[in-house]
Amino acid sequence: MGFTTVLSTVFKTVAETRKLPLWKYRELDQQPMLYSSNYLKELVKGARDKESLAKVAKYIKRHEAEGIESYQVVLKIITKVAKELTL
Repeated sequence: MGFTTVLSTVFKTVAETRKLPLWKYRELDQQPMLYSSNYLKELVKGARDKESLAKVAKYIKRHEAEGIESYQVVLKIITKVAKELTL
């Protein structure tokens, strides 16, 4: 195993540990209160797939918070991350 292979494995492992557990996204479906935009940004940064991103966007819209500036920022980040996941 070469040095670059080991280094690649280390970086992949670090990237995977930054991913958040899926239950954090599932709980958005039942959460009656609006989480802070900072918490939602962390969820977006830790998203594994477009489905998780969609749950965050749906959550913001369900709470009718898309007109609030800090939540608009979260929605923009979701769009950017979703594009990166398709690359």
